[in-house]
Amino acid sequence: MGFERKVFVGGLPWAVTEDILTDYFSKFGEVVESTIVRDKVTRNIKGFGFILFSDSSSVDKALEENHTILGRVVDVKRALPRTEQQLDRSYQTHGNSSNNSISVSDDVHNNDWFKTKKIFVGGLSTITKEELSSFFWKIW
Repeated sequence: MGFERKVFVGGLPWAVTEDILTDYFSKFGEVVESTIVRDKVTRNIKGFGFILFSDSSSVDKALEENHTILGRVVDVKRALPRTEQQLDRSYQTHGNSSNNSISVSDDVHNNDWFKTKKIFVGGLSTITKEELSSFFWKIW
């Protein structure tokens, strides 16, 4: 549903706006929508967003370049849909909250799936560094 026309933009500066994103990414093709993800309570920027182009060829063009927005290097990747299949394997933490989990797609075992050595992991307030490290060693 439009994911072939969408990119993820990570590492956004706090001062960025949807208009700035639209203006910047318009050089790769027509931008249908710019979305900056915000905290539901504070409305602060979470540091990432999405660009929806009118044509999938614009995604390919955008992925060919490195990007700097408002003086900050940002990470642009092809957007992937969140599906039940991608979230079917969970590692439960041993922290105070039983709701914390880390979810990984079965695709992580296919090395072609990775295009970078960097990932964003968020929303893990009660997990320890050791628990996170242990999880990633298990899937490696």
